[in-house]
Amino acid sequence: MSFGYAVGDVIAILGLFERIAIELRNYKDAPMHFQRLCAELDLVRSTLKHVLILEPESPAERQTLEKVRAIIMHCGQPLQSMAEKMRAKESSLGHFKTTRSLSSIGTRLHWSMIAQSDVEELRKTIMSQMAAINILLSVQQMYMLLDITAQLKHIIRAIEAIPLHLTLDIVRLDDAHGESWALPLQACTTWESFTNMLQFVVYANNRPGADYITHNLFDVSNAKTGKHIDENTWEMSVKPGFHVEQAMVVKRARSLESCTDLDCPGTFTEQVLEHGNRKVWVRYLQPMEPIQNMDDAHRLLSETPTHPMANAFIGLAILRTAEEGFLDNSVQNAREHLEIAVKSDSSIAENWYLLGRACIKLQDYKRAHERLQSAVYIEPHCPSFWITTAILYFRIDQYRDSFDYLARALRLNVHLFEPWYNLGVLYDLCTNQHDEAVKAFIECLERAPELLNVQARVDAQKAYIEDDDLKLFNDSLIEEMIETPLSDQYYKVHTMPASDDHFTLDSLRQDTWEDNNADKDSLSDDDYSDWDESSEDNMIAADFSQRMA
Repeated sequence: MSFGYAVGDVIAILGLFERIAIELRNYKDAPMHFQRLCAELDLVRSTLKHVLILEPESPAERQTLEKVRAIIMHCGQPLQSMAEKMRAKESSLGHFKTTRSLSSIGTRLHWSMIAQSDVEELRKTIMSQMAAINILLSVQQMYMLLDITAQLKHIIRAIEAIPLHLTLDIVRLDDAHGESWALPLQACTTWESFTNMLQFVVYANNRPGADYITHNLFDVSNAKTGKHIDENTWEMSVKPGFHVEQAMVVKRARSLESCTDLDCPGTFTEQVLEHGNRKVWVRYLQPMEPIQNMDDAHRLLSETPTHPMANAFIGLAILRTAEEGFLDNSVQNAREHLEIAVKSDSSIAENWYLLGRACIKLQDYKRAHERLQSAVYIEPHCPSFWITTAILYFRIDQYRDSFDYLARALRLNVHLFEPWYNLGVLYDLCTNQHDEAVKAFIECLERAPELLNVQARVDAQKAYIEDDDLKLFNDSLIEEMIETPLSDQYYKVHTMPASDDHFTLDSLRQDTWEDNNADKDSLSDDDYSDWDESSEDNMIAADFSQRMA
């Protein structure tokens, strides 16, 4: 491919640079103008050699390289003239030498006869061409940076198009204990992989019934139709959202009119299915009047110490007192009542949630996380559950998880002020993204204008921008997130917000803090009961950004 000038001609000129520089280096005790010329020729030659090995990737780069070669060719005539003058002065010097006689030493003094004006003229020519090359390379570098910027914008748009939370196809399993499991469909595509999930996940750690699974003493049926499913029909039946029930196969039941669990007071009932009938053990609970006060709760506890509603009522009342600042040992007492409540009836999401908040008060973060996850699993459409879990992650410095849970709460109900308040705290305190914090706090004030500390923070940030009032800026910093009010009935969202309330939060970039702490255990992996909340090493500098769509 031709660039306008023969490559051999360009290489020949580079050879002239090198030959003249070598002659000058061999000139002992050369005057200053020769030394400067030698240094400049070395610099130009080195620069041009690197430029000429560049591979053009676009027409613009190819045009720039052709201009550089034209400049090099322009240097050829003055370089050749200088080389001829050097040869005329002494034929025994450098590459032109024909003798090793010591008598030639004296003739080296004839170098001084080369006029300084000739040297200066060559220097001016070379340096002017070097300046032109530098300008061309600077312009080319600017074009490259602009091209990189454009490519980054395409990459960012592609990343933003990725959903914040990726969905996962599941198989729903109701095990023999009556608990529901969401098993990933990818791990249940074959009967063998499904039985492995039963053995190593559902009935792991010697859970009651594990021996039955190991010896294949279990039965699986379609929860909707009651149709039996085995290794021959599994792969034809499994699909996203597939709902199955699993039971144990026992050698002999004590009686068809009583449950094999001696502690169960229920009775058998006939259940009609699409593919036949089956008997199911059912326990009927009589409805009761709601508990009105502590006297009613204590009366029920005196009759039934494990009464779930009474224990939950007392636990909630104690937590409300603790929220007002009266802590001492009352939170532990509330936790004990709530533990009894969830053990007696594990189907009430509010009780799991209240137990999680009690554990947070006691700084037992591992158990708090487990209880809150149970609440979210039972009722995933309650914004309060997600907000409290976000606060838990904030306290143990898992800021990215905290951000994700606040985003989920806002998607469930954008009209709540608590997630906007907490999002502002997260931006402001943890990432120094004060502009984003102001946006979140303004959204919060639109929903709760009575929050004076939020208004003060917004005013302080505006004053800092206008008057550089650093003291007011620091004094108004909000350092704690806020919880939703305690209740025994929490608002649940069953539909997405209206289209005019829809918004999008940008995903978070990978940051230095996470790179340096990648090996640190997360809450879902280990116990954080001894986590140091005051540790400055746990601060993150994530680049959170919000954009209203």
